[in-house]
Amino acid sequence: MSQLTKKIEEAKVVVTKQYGKIGPEKVTEETIEVQGFVVEPAKIQVEYGLTLSLGNYEMVRLGVSVTLPCYREEIDTAYDYARKWATDRIEKEVAAVRSNK
Repeated sequence: MSQLTKKIEEAKVVVTKQYGKIGPEKVTEETIEVQGFVVEPAKIQVEYGLTLSLGNYEMVRLGVSVTLPCYREEIDTAYDYARKWATDRIEKEVAAVRSNK
């Protein structure tokens, strides 16, 4: 095992996030283990936006953006991941808007 591989494996951090509605509703907590960066990461950003016509002169503007830190050697892979995530997310948002007409 190389020194770099060992440092990368040791760079994992435990992150806890909480989310829920404001008020007496239960707050959900999730703990995940993430890999820290050994060097300054590169950043990939993908942003999509579109305007949908709802009819009767009503419009809605949707936007989705994701910024993903990555190692420079992983830029192409990170971009493909971010693009797929943003595309999937904007499609879900469009479906949600159209189903709530």
